Amino acid sequence: MLRSGKDHDERPAVYRTAFLAMALFIVVCGVGLGVSLSAGGGAAHAAPQKVSFMFVANPPEYQLWKERVDKFNASRQDIQVTIQWVPGSWDDVHSKALVGIAAGTPPDIVRLHESQYNDWVRAGLLTSLNGFIEDDKYDMNVFFPQIIMPLQVNGQLYGFPQTIATRALAFNKDMLDNAGIKYPDSFWRWEHELLTAARKLTDPSKNRWGIGFWFSTGPSVLLADIPEIIWSFGGDIFTRDDRFVLDSEPARRGIQFLLDLIHRYKVYPPDGSVAHAFWQGRLAMWNTGTWDITSIRSSGVNFDFAPTPGGPKGAYSWVNSALYVIPKGAHADAAWEFIKYLMSYEGQDIFSVRGGSGVPVRKDLISKYISQPSPPNWSTFLISVERGRMPYYPPNQSRILDALSRKWSDLYQGTVSLDAWLDEVKPIVDKLLAEPFQGPQIPR
Repeated sequence: MLRSGKDHDERPAVYRTAFLAMALFIVVCGVGLGVSLSAGGGAAHAAPQKVSFMFVANPPEYQLWKERVDKFNASRQDIQVTIQWVPGSWDDVHSKALVGIAAGTPPDIVRLHESQYNDWVRAGLLTSLNGFIEDDKYDMNVFFPQIIMPLQVNGQLYGFPQTIATRALAFNKDMLDNAGIKYPDSFWRWEHELLTAARKLTDPSKNRWGIGFWFSTGPSVLLADIPEIIWSFGGDIFTRDDRFVLDSEPARRGIQFLLDLIHRYKVYPPDGSVAHAFWQGRLAMWNTGTWDITSIRSSGVNFDFAPTPGGPKGAYSWVNSALYVIPKGAHADAAWEFIKYLMSYEGQDIFSVRGGSGVPVRKDLISKYISQPSPPNWSTFLISVERGRMPYYPPNQSRILDALSRKWSDLYQGTVSLDAWLDEVKPIVDKLLAEPFQGPQIPR
């Protein structure tokens, strides 16, 4: 049975109690008076509540979403989920959802990119899920806290993670074997074991390189590709009280180490094309994630994964996830029922284990996840989740990333020092962080 469509966190308990008492009174009176509920004397069946689910996906992913929608619809008579598939980009799905919200016809569930979550919460666009969780006595202990806790804003949860995207250290077993290097393990550190191995594995005359990570693509890597390396040196990029702290001494050491791998030690592919170098057997180690496993397998490289190395201040792994959210004004009660299915054992199994989309959010699926055929050693990604830390996305982030783009290519190429780059961008970023939050821009 569906509940009220209002936001659960906005319904005082006394109103719910009164509503239930009135409903009970009507039912009892109806039965006592012999009221017929339909012309034929039987119970009337209300039309199912239609719920729209908007998501971006490529065609193979779409089939996995459709399978889950079909299974849910077959199990319910009161709710029917309709698909709003956006075959374009994340920007496309966000724009379409924002247009619907502005028009008063929001999609009921949106698969939201993780970088947009904080902004949508700040803008008041999302329904808190706390009331649903409390009313249903929904067991949150089945989920990994590393991916749930950072999503809470002022004690309120506004979204559930799709799966856990995380990273580990892919390595070319043949290259390490030929160099007589033991495979990486959970005790490796960036500035010791990894650096030693990378230098031994690098041979510019043969176009062979020791280590790769995304850096040249722009400052967005600070939030998505290299934060765990900066964290391992004791630094951070943004704090939850919206300060830019990449200029702190620990953060400087972390990012300078990455620049040294490129320019001082020269163990990094000079053209920055780390993915192709690994697929072609020219790169020994690559800090990447589960999303690249299919491509690595297709390349024919003899590979495996090891935990991301640690640093002088510990070992961390980046974790993140696209999110299921319910916009304000949506059919929240019915949408919540579908989210529960997406987060169920079956829903997670279809997309995470069988679909290869990331580590399951549910702990009770881990034994099945790590028993998948190797390579890779799937237990490695469980270590990543246990070490997991989610980056913080500040307000006005698109403008901040634009500011950080200033001379980023010069920094990457080594023609501008880290200190000079920070001296230029930090005042701009600090000013943007002090400005009022603008919120997601609704397309016109």
